[in-house]
Amino acid sequence: MLASTTSALQTNNPRNNLKPFNLDGINSKSKFLDLSFSTVTKEDLRKVAAICTELKSLRLKSCPNIDFSSLSIIFQEMHSLNQVDLTGCEEINPCEITPFHNNGLERFSSIKISTGEDFVKKTTQKNHEVKKQMLDDVEVCTEEITSTKSIEDFKRFDMRVGTITTAILNKKARVPAYKLEIDFGNEVGLKTSSAQLTRNYAPEDLIGKKII
Repeated sequence: MLASTTSALQTNNPRNNLKPFNLDGINSKSKFLDLSFSTVTKEDLRKVAAICTELKSLRLKSCPNIDFSSLSIIFQEMHSLNQVDLTGCEEINPCEITPFHNNGLERFSSIKISTGEDFVKKTTQKNHEVKKQMLDDVEVCTEEITSTKSIEDFKRFDMRVGTITTAILNKKARVPAYKLEIDFGNEVGLKTSSAQLTRNYAPEDLIGKKII
């Protein structure tokens, strides 16, 4: 009985019944695509972005290969897209979507994420408040820098060059980042910082690099 139950569970597992991705039926006039429960990858999405220049809605429910690296294609290369369903994509969480808010995300009317909630509707009011505060801050900042500054004002800045000695994944960061330890010499000593460089550097590549 246990064996047959296990077999049934494996049969019903969506990951065991993924549809192979192909470009059949996809063309420049496609406005809606449902690629749910498929093997579609980041590279496949780039092909879709190049072909479907009028795409409005995209479903990617429970696609195991869709992860954070796929988001830049969805939000920045699919220029006509305004609805996307990422429900069940276990490699994506809401925190990873947030950085795209001012770089492609604002045109979307609906973004569904792994929890099934609509990210846009959930954050619209909060984003409105954040944007208003940002505008207020910009106005204040503009007023502060309109007056002419002299070279003596610039000389007051204390800028130091340090060397990165350690780089490890920052597990507390909402957006993937490294926790860096930087040596600024005997006078300043060791300082720690967090940098969102995970997409461009491996930890070992950062060791020894200079930073201001």
